[in-house]
Amino acid sequence: MRYLISFIILTVILDKAAHSQDNPIALVGATIIDVSNYGNQFRDLKNSLILFKNGKIFYADKYDKRKIPANAEIINVHGKYILPGLIDGFAILNSQSQANAYLYMGVTTVVGGIDSSFRGNNFLTADPSPRLERMFWVDQLFDANDTSYMAETNADVQKVSRMIDNLDSVKKAGYSIAFLHHRFPSAMYDKMVAKAKELHMATIGEMQYASYREGMQKGVQSFVHTLRFSLEAYPPNPRDTFIHYPSKQGRLFNWYLKTEERKKDTALLRWAKELSRSNTALIPTIGMIYAMYEHHDNLWKDPVAAILDSAEIHLPMNKETGKWTDDKQSWEDAKADSAMAAIYVKARCHFLTGSGTDAFGSMPGISEHIEIKLLHSIGLTKRQAIAAATNNFSIFFNWIDRGLIEKGRVADILVLSRNPLEDLNYLREIDLLFLNGNKINRTTLLKN
Repeated sequence: MRYLISFIILTVILDKAAHSQDNPIALVGATIIDVSNYGNQFRDLKNSLILFKNGKIFYADKYDKRKIPANAEIINVHGKYILPGLIDGFAILNSQSQANAYLYMGVTTVVGGIDSSFRGNNFLTADPSPRLERMFWVDQLFDANDTSYMAETNADVQKVSRMIDNLDSVKKAGYSIAFLHHRFPSAMYDKMVAKAKELHMATIGEMQYASYREGMQKGVQSFVHTLRFSLEAYPPNPRDTFIHYPSKQGRLFNWYLKTEERKKDTALLRWAKELSRSNTALIPTIGMIYAMYEHHDNLWKDPVAAILDSAEIHLPMNKETGKWTDDKQSWEDAKADSAMAAIYVKARCHFLTGSGTDAFGSMPGISEHIEIKLLHSIGLTKRQAIAAATNNFSIFFNWIDRGLIEKGRVADILVLSRNPLEDLNYLREIDLLFLNGNKINRTTLLKN
């Protein structure tokens, strides 16, 4: 009898799955928010019709009753607002609870960072889970306890060259992004970029000695961390100071202001203008240092934080007070980071969101929303900030399967109760969430 019941249950599950695949879903009447062209277009589509089946959108345009298949499940979303799922371009996914938190907050793609001592390991078997795009570390690794950071050697170049030669097997193992880290040598830019293009892997750079300008010119698709990619604007002495003592970033920036503030065209602004004319996007990760801000919310008070484990967060805030007490960093450092990021906005650079989760107290899903709001606070429009979390990844990483609500894209869809172009907090008001065409019960996500 037990086996008969199990067979019946399995049959019902499979029948439901088959039924859901056979029957398309029609979202009727909402406004599709335009996030194309870096958020510089304003062609929002009112009274829309979105049709999807088997995880793919096959119609997204003005409402036309004749387009709706007879067997479609029709969902009335009049008065709602629709966006593609959010993308966190620099983070980690450590556990099922973190996967749930990302999804609850509307994050349907996570760029899972390098497995490390302070971010932990990527959790590959979460279900449900955002799409996990994994990064592979391409540089000559060094002892994390060694702060000497000696300049690159020929041995470094040869070792990194062999790592690039091995990227075919890396891609087959499930990695989709090459991460050019601290000791990546300039001599390997051409080989790295060519191999990444061949394998359709995205590239993110966080180099320490290699020239960012050369990386930009050679075709690295993105740079991460404002204080890192700003090194290109500094003369050798203060640059070396930062490399050896990264916790002095606030003092470094203050030195820069004192020496350059009277100039109309500073080295940092000139570098930012170069980047604005390039095909390289910036991932500032301002949200990663949110805990350093003088006035910040206690992220543990967010409803979704109830399912998260503080042991999985690097340097978490105090759950009761929200205070953060890492004596190596300060509010001055946070102000410096934001001020520098604002210069890149002024120069009209292009951005991608990356929350930095879960370093320095940043938290899954929650910090992606903080990153979007902070990008707006330093000068991006609300629409541009949302584009940085969606379609800009289509443009810079060539992820043309996501990032927009249009025919042929995956059905990662957020249905919002209010217009986030009026208030970015409305990005949190998710009435319906679809991941690969499947409706996700957000209430269940909170039960972990």
